[in-house]
Amino acid sequence: MVIDALERPGSAEAASAPASAEAVRAMVARLTDAEVRALLLERLDAVVGAQDPARAEGGLGRALATSADALAASVAGAIARVPNIPAGAAEGFARFWAPRGWWGTLHLLAVGLAALGAGHIAERAVRRWWRRLETPPAEARLGATLGFLLERLALEAAGLAALLAAARAVIAVAHPPEPISDLILTFFLFLPVLYVGAAAAAGRFLLAPDEPGVRLLDVDDADARFLQRAVVIFAGLVGFRAYVLSFLGGHGVDLASMRLGFWLTLLVHGWLFYAAWRARDALSGMLADAHAAGDEAQVARAYPWAAMALIALFWAITEIFTGLGFWPLLDERLPLTLAALIFAPVADKGIRGLAAHLSPDPGGPPDALAARAAERVRRGLRRMGRVALGGALMLALVDLWNVDFSEAAMGAAPARVSAAAVHALGVAAFGWLAFEGVTLWITRRILAETPAPATEDEEQGGEGGGAGGSRLYTVLPLLLRVAQAVILLATTLEALRALGVGVGPLLAGLGVLGLAIGFGAQKLVADVVSGVFFLIDDAFRVGEYVEIEDTVGTVERISIRSLQLRHHLGAVHTIPFGDVARLTNYSRDWVIMKLRFTVPFDTDLDLVKSIFKQIGKDMADDPDFASDFLQPFKSQGVLEVNDVGMVVRGKFMARPGRQWGLRKEIFARVQRAFEAQGVQFARREVRVRIDGEAHPVPKPIREAALAAAQAHLDEDLVEPESAKD
Repeated sequence: MVIDALERPGSAEAASAPASAEAVRAMVARLTDAEVRALLLERLDAVVGAQDPARAEGGLGRALATSADALAASVAGAIARVPNIPAGAAEGFARFWAPRGWWGTLHLLAVGLAALGAGHIAERAVRRWWRRLETPPAEARLGATLGFLLERLALEAAGLAALLAAARAVIAVAHPPEPISDLILTFFLFLPVLYVGAAAAAGRFLLAPDEPGVRLLDVDDADARFLQRAVVIFAGLVGFRAYVLSFLGGHGVDLASMRLGFWLTLLVHGWLFYAAWRARDALSGMLADAHAAGDEAQVARAYPWAAMALIALFWAITEIFTGLGFWPLLDERLPLTLAALIFAPVADKGIRGLAAHLSPDPGGPPDALAARAAERVRRGLRRMGRVALGGALMLALVDLWNVDFSEAAMGAAPARVSAAAVHALGVAAFGWLAFEGVTLWITRRILAETPAPATEDEEQGGEGGGAGGSRLYTVLPLLLRVAQAVILLATTLEALRALGVGVGPLLAGLGVLGLAIGFGAQKLVADVVSGVFFLIDDAFRVGEYVEIEDTVGTVERISIRSLQLRHHLGAVHTIPFGDVARLTNYSRDWVIMKLRFTVPFDTDLDLVKSIFKQIGKDMADDPDFASDFLQPFKSQGVLEVNDVGMVVRGKFMARPGRQWGLRKEIFARVQRAFEAQGVQFARREVRVRIDGEAHPVPKPIREAALAAAQAHLDEDLVEPESAKD
């Protein structure tokens, strides 16, 4: 932060003024031996680099050695200046006391307490008014939970703003006699108070320590409360460090002579390191949820240790920059970068949860087509969220560190190559987002158009003829493949152009290749063109039962050049579109099912007709079957007369795929009605006439005749007649 500039040798004022010989001697006198050695090494490296640029570049080993020396010099200098801290603090307090005395100090404290009290009252008033409108979510849904938490976060932000406004108004009205007193109170409001309030609000939003029902992160109550306290203490330490250094530096204390900032920075990073170690199990469990894959589970286990390593690394980088004198880099960019890197896995956890919430529930078995499509939607949402998160993080860090790629593109060759690579990477990321976005949108539409799974009654038909999907359900998979190919081609060409590759000759070559393929694969072109016209004519859809010449089956898959038919016995037929000369569709719009029943010659046909009519009326009124009928079941009279009896036929019209369940129910109801009305089904009879009583039939012949008769009697004469009859 800007406060770190106060710890530069000679202070900010000395750094901005011309360096006189006396100033240089005074600065060197305040340096420790380790810092003098580091400064001398840096000067020698500059001299050697001017003579030998190749050596000045050094390598990774030399950079690590220089960084280690700078870190050691910074730590040694801070340890050596520990005795100066009490004297520096006393000097700062003395300079604060001198112009004020007892009365001025008490006046300043009274104004500060009055400002905090007024701010607290204003905050409580805002909270009390807003809580009248606050309504906890009635059910544990993500949308309701987020709405409640965002509403409460807005409440706390409004309360914090009221606190700062009221406190600042009190300070302005009381108007301390010295301008520096006004700054002291204002800095206290906008450093420790603001930091702690904002951290507490953010912690309650994510962790909800007292309300597990609306907690976004998967931690228990004890861990949630500890992490909430850890965040608040961390923010308080950061604000305290900034305020103390501002107070002492504002009163003219030479912070470089005491290195108090080193110890306060160590305290901040040390507390953060301890909190990550103390809550390591909670942090791992927070990221490892039911939606975490194998690699994601490993990342969850490594997350707390990686966070601790990043904390230690950034503390070391801070001290290395201090030892090397890289003062412009010692600002808020380092802690903000650390926070972004630590928070990225938590944001990824939120992306996984949001993807699972937004993914549709397909229902049915896990290996069903809809379930696989839903899983693709979930993976697509996760990938899109991660690409967006990575891009936002990269752009934020680029803006934070003031990286200008336009200047790099006009600079030296390595800089231009780096700028071109970054440009190409950005194009690839945008293309990937477009690819995933189109895939996600079309896949969700496919899921919305997916027909309901076949019921047990429909599957028992065994002869096909089920209902097909919608026209969109048939066409969308092909559109998805075409759109993906177009996006991949456009992204590849644009990325190559960003790298400096000419795409004009490449497009010309692709055109020539397309012509060669068109002349050399005329059959393929004919298949593709025929398929396009079949789809335009809406001749068939996925799930429909069709017949192509002598091949029958259910349309299972449509590609750009062929379709696959699944026979009801399991065989799969792949037929190119160019070979389809005639196609018969048995599943379009409606299906007629005709049933045959054989009754004896003496049966009352009017009674049979009334039974069929009543069954049709009852099933049409039954809510379980009414929506499946297009025309009710009714009698068609006598179809034929054979040597057994009269064949009576009934028929009904149904929606495709529903005829099998209706046929099963009609058979059962006809059997029960015939039994109740005394109507018998005709059975084949064998009559054996034996002439003469004096010559009885031998037993073997009698048994053989009875067996033959019984075999005929056991034959089932109730046979359905298909719609093609």
